[in-house]
Amino acid sequence: MQELPKIVQALQLRYGISEKEGIGLFGFSAGGIAALLTLIESSLTIKACVLAGVTKDLESAVNTYERATKQYYSVLKEQFPWMSENDIPYNWSDASLAARHRLNFVARTAILIQRQPIPAVLFVHGVQDEAYAVTDIEELYHIMIQYYEQAHQPERLFMKTFAHLGHQLDLEAAKNSPGIQHDLTQLQQFVTKWFSEHLS
Repeated sequence: MQELPKIVQALQLRYGISEKEGIGLFGFSAGGIAALLTLIESSLTIKACVLAGVTKDLESAVNTYERATKQYYSVLKEQFPWMSENDIPYNWSDASLAARHRLNFVARTAILIQRQPIPAVLFVHGVQDEAYAVTDIEELYHIMIQYYEQAHQPERLFMKTFAHLGHQLDLEAAKNSPGIQHDLTQLQQFVTKWFSEHLS
């Protein structure tokens, strides 16, 4: 997020893009968290954003870490003999508590409608996502849509879920699954259409 203004400036200079033109962001998983933080904290003009497989806050990400550590504990124990079951629960420090507050997008989402223009945000999420539950992002979406409706711009926020997709977009698995292949094609179409409509 801190490097993004320099990247945008370099692209503007190289391709002759006006500084008045806004940019589009795409973020997946941890990249989606970075994109959400950029929407809230950056001074850049962001016209459109697509957030794929993202979560609502840092606590959800830590819960995923704890579940994975518990699930694969025996394998991890072989690689890291010093590990114990006491290491599974994450111990929040003062610094990580501050980060948890900063990355609580449910609590900070009202900031988005103060931006001009209000960013057009599309959430795309797999129903089978094993890392970040679709219910978490639905919670964030339902909070955000209230603010977009207050600003009389609900059409600039949308959420699309895909029945067959998990967290990773597995192109190999898609070859043997018409459902996954269909969802991947639809995802590409939704993302392309969103950027075409809101960045033109």
